[in-house]
Amino acid sequence: MEKQRIPADFLIGTSSSAWQIEGCAGKKEGQESWAELFYDTNPDIWYDDVGPKKASDFYHHYKEDIKTMASFGMTGFRFTIQWARFMKDPIAGIVDYDAVEYYRDVIHEIKKNGMEPVISLEHWDIPAILFEKYNGWVGRETVYLYEQYVKAVLKEFHKEVKLWFAFTEPNIPIDNGYMDGIWYPFKHAPKEAYQAHFHKILATTKAVKAMEPYKEDGCRLGVMLHMTPIYARSGEARDVQAAYYADLFQVRIYLDPYLKGEFPQELLRKLEEHNCMFAYEQADFEDIKKYRIDMLGIDYYFPIRVKARETAYDKDVFHPEFYYEPWVMPGRKYNADR
Repeated sequence: MEKQRIPADFLIGTSSSAWQIEGCAGKKEGQESWAELFYDTNPDIWYDDVGPKKASDFYHHYKEDIKTMASFGMTGFRFTIQWARFMKDPIAGIVDYDAVEYYRDVIHEIKKNGMEPVISLEHWDIPAILFEKYNGWVGRETVYLYEQYVKAVLKEFHKEVKLWFAFTEPNIPIDNGYMDGIWYPFKHAPKEAYQAHFHKILATTKAVKAMEPYKEDGCRLGVMLHMTPIYARSGEARDVQAAYYADLFQVRIYLDPYLKGEFPQELLRKLEEHNCMFAYEQADFEDIKKYRIDMLGIDYYFPIRVKARETAYDKDVFHPEFYYEPWVMPGRKYNADR
């Protein structure tokens, strides 16, 4: 058998999100994020009641944690700069320079241990105040405040970090929070959900544009998508069509604008049909076409299997499952230890 060699410049590492590891140490009054809102309203659903306020206390242990990563032979570490921590006032655009120094030292430790730092600019940790004022990503104002934050981060770290992600899994908190109602803000509001999806895609164009001055320094920017392959129960036309719509609403809603610079026309037609079409300005579509990402990250967990609907779905509150039903493949095996 021919031996396969991993290229010398291929990064093998790990990743994290700020709200899942940092804890709230070092944060000041008013620097709460979406995660703290989630925890404060429903602490009982968090495993052993350990939520984002404590997490694994990376804030105090990052040096030893990074050293441990390096001891495993890792060559890269993707982490999140927490928007809520980085900005002392995310509306006025006031940077917290204590946070800047903390993140600068994290970057220094990663490099000192022979690893490449990779930064995600948003992994669901939107400042809580933006939920209170603008309904999070539903409000267009959040797009411009995100742009302001991104510019501030790039100004500080573009010389030290070359690989960036505008968002990590941008769809998850929206689908769970505004569509399925199981995460904060616990809503069944599909029109708000698609407005929030659109605003994250629009915000990505702002990040791409903000990165342009730093391209000559070797900086690249992408998005880390939760990519779920969709499989039909069978090759029958109804099942195949069900898989098409599941893919349209779960994958192509982000993948097409990011890579092709445009939304699938069938998606827009269906949003109009179900009174879920997002508000936009014509220039938004021009920006989506022009300012596209340099690279695509993929987070993969498991496939989704679907079949044609066998029962009617509630027509009063739209959900993509109007067009399909989840299907469990007989004999499937899953990690029983999770």
